[in-house]
Amino acid sequence: MSNLIERAKAILLSPKPTWETIKGETTTVGEVYSGFLVPLAAIPAVAVLIRHVLFVGFHYLGRALVGAILSYALTLLSVFIAGKVIDALAPSFGATKNNLNAFRVAAYSWTPALIAGVLGIVPFLAPLGLLASLYGIYLLYLGVLILMACPPEKAVVYTIVCVVVMFVLFAITGAIVAGTTVGLGASSHYGNSGGSKVAERIIETSLAKQGVKAHVDTAAGKVTVETKDGSATYAVGGDVKLPNDFPKDVFVYGGAKVLTSMSTPQGTHLTLQTKDSADKVISAMKREMTAAGWKEESSMTQTGVSMLSYKKSERTAAVVVMTADNQTTIQLTISSE
Repeated sequence: MSNLIERAKAILLSPKPTWETIKGETTTVGEVYSGFLVPLAAIPAVAVLIRHVLFVGFHYLGRALVGAILSYALTLLSVFIAGKVIDALAPSFGATKNNLNAFRVAAYSWTPALIAGVLGIVPFLAPLGLLASLYGIYLLYLGVLILMACPPEKAVVYTIVCVVVMFVLFAITGAIVAGTTVGLGASSHYGNSGGSKVAERIIETSLAKQGVKAHVDTAAGKVTVETKDGSATYAVGGDVKLPNDFPKDVFVYGGAKVLTSMSTPQGTHLTLQTKDSADKVISAMKREMTAAGWKEESSMTQTGVSMLSYKKSERTAAVVVMTADNQTTIQLTISSE
């Protein structure tokens, strides 16, 4: 416990030297999970339970407990996926691919948000957790600079793209938890990295207690979450394909390589990459989405990053496009309202 506290204090108060220390460590993914993330991720989950008892009482406590456990498990899952995304995007920004370091960047940059989870005990203090998340973005920026060896001139945009993915992860996690607790149908799945069988067992065991059947395919980099309302699939790696149920009226840039794929009953998120220019991608996106009946709601470009948003019936589409090292990265998110 003392090591956990010291590491949390160090990454929060002295981030630069702490990242340098982490860079030289030989800890595995499983050790980071068991010695740091597993206890730290429990803070927000426990805080929500305490709030429920204080402000609601013991009514529906079982439902709250299911939600807390599922939220806890999906938080650990989200860190894993974020690490895989950080690693997959590294070459696009001149950074060095390193699966272990990418996971460490994801894990330790999550520290402020997890600790701030204690604010969830008091409802009107919970929004202050957003401030902690902003500091987490700064930690992420330093992490990609030091652990991923990202060139300084590209680190900001690299960080922005990673933050977009993490935002989607939080949104998906929240949607799954909300849908599960309302229906009391908890079902999920977690996948872990190569040698991290310890963390894998921790998640699967906790979910199994809720009647969850879990399957992990770490070799393929794929995770599947199955609930009574549908399934969610997360895929990262060299052989990622579009989800089978990907909407046919959403334009996917021709020839682009799919780097990551996340699909849930609430929506889909893709990370794609192409050698074509951002201008060409944006032009094609505007043309094809409009032709497919989507209404463009906003379009803006800032510091080399272009963002588009579309709406069609009860669905929204968000597109983020940016270029680095002659590679254009496309973040495409489709969600139901």
